[in-house]
Amino acid sequence: MENDILFVQLFDIYKGLLTEYQRELFSMRYYMDFSFSEIAAETGATRQSAAGGIKKIKDKLLEYESVLHLKEKYDAIGEFAERLSPEDKKALNDILGR
Repeated sequence: MENDILFVQLFDIYKGLLTEYQRELFSMRYYMDFSFSEIAAETGATRQSAAGGIKKIKDKLLEYESVLHLKEKYDAIGEFAERLSPEDKKALNDILGR
């Protein structure tokens, strides 16, 4: 479960680097909670190719993070923001456009 959360976080960050088909597969698995059999039925693929496709996407997401470290940086900013005063948090949110 914890690993699933990691991949959803990585997907939210790096989904723009995936193909439309990869985004669809990932969404079916992690947002719609489809089984590999259901993904296969939906896409016309085999269960094994659906599972393999999801594994390749997860590997790609981990590769992106190992090179770009965006989640790591995002997490560090979040930890830093927790220590800010309310006024500084508001200023940071204004800067980030939240």
